[in-house]
Amino acid sequence: MTVYLTRSRADKGDLFYFKTRQRETVLISEELRESAKTVLAEMHQYWQKRYTPKVRITAKCKSCSLADICLPVLNKKRSAARYIEERLKD
Repeated sequence: MTVYLTRSRADKGDLFYFKTRQRETVLISEELRESAKTVLAEMHQYWQKRYTPKVRITAKCKSCSLADICLPVLNKKRSAARYIEERLKD
């Protein structure tokens, strides 16, 4: 966040994996920067439309830190929006 507030440009960043206590340096290429902008623009459109896409289960789900919250296998047949509504009622 500070990078954009100061109009600086970061050429690399670090990802820290809490579970394994490992840090990985990621080079921020122009391709990665553009990919991130595209994904963020898509997310912004979803937010404006109040649309939550259905879960797409992949092999990555097994190692995701949000797997306990997302529960992709259990929520395969219902939308995320409905799941959130039900959770808010509890």
